[in-house]
Amino acid sequence: MNASRFLSHVVLIAVPFALACARDSGPALPDVTTHVPGEQLAFTARWSPDGTRLAFARIVEGKAGIWVTDADGSNPVRLSNGVWDTDPWWSPDGQWIAYNAESPDYDVMLVADTGGESRALTTGPAYDVIAGWLPDGSGVIYLSVSGNLHTRVAMLANGSDRPLIPVEGSVEAQMSPDGTKVAYEFTTGGKTTLWVWDVATAQARQLTTEGRESVDLGVAWSPDSRFLVYRSLRTGSPDLWVADVASGELRQVTTDIRGDFGPRWSPDGQWIAFVSLRGGQQDVWIVSTAGGDAMRVTDDRHREDFLQWTPDGRSVTFGIDGAVAQVRIMPVDGREQRILSFADYNSSQPRVSPDGRWVLFQSDRSGNEDIWVVPTAGGDPRPVTTGALADNQGKWSPDSRWIVFASNRGTSSDLYVVADTGGTPRLLVDWSDTDEGAPHVAPDGRTVAFLSNREARTTDLWTVPIEGGTATRITRLDAGTVLETWSPDGRYLLVRTGAMSGALYRVPLGGGAPEKLSTSTGAQMARWSPDGSRLAYANIAGGYARVFVASALGANPTALTTDEHAYDILPVWSPDGSRVAFETFDFRNSTEDLVVANAADGSLMRITTTPSRNENAPRWTPDGRSLVFTSSERSLAIATANVGPLLERAAAGQR
Repeated sequence: MNASRFLSHVVLIAVPFALACARDSGPALPDVTTHVPGEQLAFTARWSPDGTRLAFARIVEGKAGIWVTDADGSNPVRLSNGVWDTDPWWSPDGQWIAYNAESPDYDVMLVADTGGESRALTTGPAYDVIAGWLPDGSGVIYLSVSGNLHTRVAMLANGSDRPLIPVEGSVEAQMSPDGTKVAYEFTTGGKTTLWVWDVATAQARQLTTEGRESVDLGVAWSPDSRFLVYRSLRTGSPDLWVADVASGELRQVTTDIRGDFGPRWSPDGQWIAFVSLRGGQQDVWIVSTAGGDAMRVTDDRHREDFLQWTPDGRSVTFGIDGAVAQVRIMPVDGREQRILSFADYNSSQPRVSPDGRWVLFQSDRSGNEDIWVVPTAGGDPRPVTTGALADNQGKWSPDSRWIVFASNRGTSSDLYVVADTGGTPRLLVDWSDTDEGAPHVAPDGRTVAFLSNREARTTDLWTVPIEGGTATRITRLDAGTVLETWSPDGRYLLVRTGAMSGALYRVPLGGGAPEKLSTSTGAQMARWSPDGSRLAYANIAGGYARVFVASALGANPTALTTDEHAYDILPVWSPDGSRVAFETFDFRNSTEDLVVANAADGSLMRITTTPSRNENAPRWTPDGRSLVFTSSERSLAIATANVGPLLERAAAGQR
């Protein structure tokens, strides 16, 4: 589970939703109402095919289950009771619901719309995520992540399992509504292109050649199976494009410099709803499939996502996250915490400079993610980067003079270096056709380790001198790679392979085969102690997580946490190696707080106890006296905007 998921204690009532910071001028916006009554958290909602019921995930006592209500929010029924069940998908006949479950092993489950026992549709160590149904309802389409990303089908009748299409490599696919074609995004050599598979002829046809389509946000078929809408970076900004499947004609339908994503066709195929960052906010917009000016649906500081049209095409349903994340600092002796970042803008990924003077973080204050710094002692934050697109994943150099970060300001995700005082960033790796990210600066400050998909179908580990030069590929694990950290002496890199249930490896920089550590399956978020003698990590299994300390190679693990009602993750060592701070989510009361453990005897000290807020992503100050972390109010809702009048006015203006 990601810590940002843990949101709760929002009152969801069927009255107009209060739109914070709404504009006083311009066209009237559609009425927005919430759907789910009560004080429980609800998200990832979908309408039944006939529009009479709503399925969604709801948190009760810290655990997310699948629920169904009537369209007006009445007659709620809980269908699942897992640790973290999300993203319900109705079968075409409305009699079944498939959903994602973290327990026992990140699989796709199936339950009747009236309730009863759930059954697993997928099994095994891969990370499986539901992606839809076959049009005739005979099987569930899902994405399986274990190294490469594969799209597969689990058949309901006999339990068989097969690839959706026989294409090798990293493939995310979606079947057309009429079942005759499959659109898929194929990634190889760092390029993602859009293809169409003809089911009858078993032939593939390439639709795009730029290699800058967005595999992480998918494609969407028009209701008549004639067109595809997809997200592309070919112009340098994330825009929406429409492809005519028969002719291959491509049309750009959005042109704003800010990112547009999550497109969904209206049932009549005339409109596309999408989420956009234009105007410095994450709002819902609608554009004609023919292109033209986009129409705003929401206008607030909340973040809307997960769009779904109602079956009648008159409204758009979406999730609302009203939480504002702030960077805070708090002494571990319990003195009052202080806000370091902006009160009204989201801030995240805090990193304390090695000299302890500054805290780096990313913020959307300027309308997109930029890198900012603020004095640890308090004061006004100042921007370090000011790009038009997202700058993030910032990391300090050991001398606190430089910041390495990832950005999509070019034609792909690239790595840059900028002075701590700001200025023009320097491109670190000039690979315009591949994606680079997750930079980690070596302890001596001379080398940057990073991840890239440049020479393989899976992501592997590379290094490059921080001054620039030739990059060197370090791993060929062919199972997907996550970069965890450098060893304190700079001789090794710690990586994790595969999905959530992968393995940890120690990779020597001087050459030689990666060495698998003797940690259990599910170990991740690992960090070596400052002297390199021990390893702290979170072990995730069955939807729960525990923090362990072991030898440097993972042997002789000792559990620092044993609470069966908690999810403990992101352990970080204190500068002297005597303590480990981590975040814990308590399933009993839906609170997310920070805890410090004595690494020697396992004694625990809770640092924060604020039921109305989530505290996470802790980082120690170099003197070991304080923790810097993010903190946010809990706020999440499911809402619907009545866009019928808006579309009617727009259609009249087009005639």
